[in-house]
Amino acid sequence: MKVGLIVEDYYAGAMKEICRKISVNPEIRRQRGRISIRKASSYAKELLYECEKVIILADANCNPEGEKERLGKVYNLLPDELRGSVHICIVVHELESWLLADEDAISKFLGRNAKVKEIANPETIHDAKKYLDEIFKKAGKTYLTSGAKEIACSADVDKIAKKSSSFEDFRNKAEDCYV
Repeated sequence: MKVGLIVEDYYAGAMKEICRKISVNPEIRRQRGRISIRKASSYAKELLYECEKVIILADANCNPEGEKERLGKVYNLLPDELRGSVHICIVVHELESWLLADEDAISKFLGRNAKVKEIANPETIHDAKKYLDEIFKKAGKTYLTSGAKEIACSADVDKIAKKSSSFEDFRNKAEDCYV
């Protein structure tokens, strides 16, 4: 069984690495910027020809309930028989919060003996991308979303799951296809 994954374009590489770590091989469709309802429904229909399930993964951007409600409109554009195969996962607040859950992976990426403080609950950080960039600046670097993939390569998904309920939700939905 295969899972389809619809993600914001600049996170596709990181999500492929995270999925590899949880033994899921997704068929990925990328969207530029914020997930579009019309495009997501079109991609979902296309992916369901070859996948058992489709997960739409989006950043909450400080409004998890609003984003979930907005993306819920995808179901209105799907035929009734496909609606049960499409699932929405909202990252609280940004994918970078998942990366912040594993300070060792960030330290390894930054190198030069960089020490990153542990964050007990990274989902409380509303602008995780900015927070991560501040960590990078202290190490003399700039955070680019392309670096998310390399951090994800070193990340411990069990550590992320313990600190991030939105990641645990995603992992459960993705692994459910393979059970």
